[in-house]
Amino acid sequence: MSTVHKNIEIQAGATFTMEITHLQSDGVTAQPASGVSIARMQARKTKSATVPHLDLDSGAKGGISVADGLLTVTVSAADATTLYSNMTQGVYDIEVDYTDGTTERIAEGAIEIDDQVTS
Repeated sequence: MSTVHKNIEIQAGATFTMEITHLQSDGVTAQPASGVSIARMQARKTKSATVPHLDLDSGAKGGISVADGLLTVTVSAADATTLYSNMTQGVYDIEVDYTDGTTERIAEGAIEIDDQVTS
């Protein structure tokens, strides 16, 4: 599967959800959830920054759910507010580790976090 390039905007104080179609290398067949070891998402101020300001996964950290052919990323309202306090824009990517030991970046792009007026 080729990497999806998608810029996203998250509003501080609101829950953000993004779904990504997850296909096998033929671009047609849904990737079975049983083939995924873990999915991870990080957001940083820059690609070279060493500290992620958002760090989600489909394991203990939470925030990503995996189903056949679909990854769902959910950033809670509290996490979105914390993210805004650390950065207002940056970059993110989502990687999947497969049970066969391979890793694939399935999405990447710019991320913007908008402040809220009403708290």
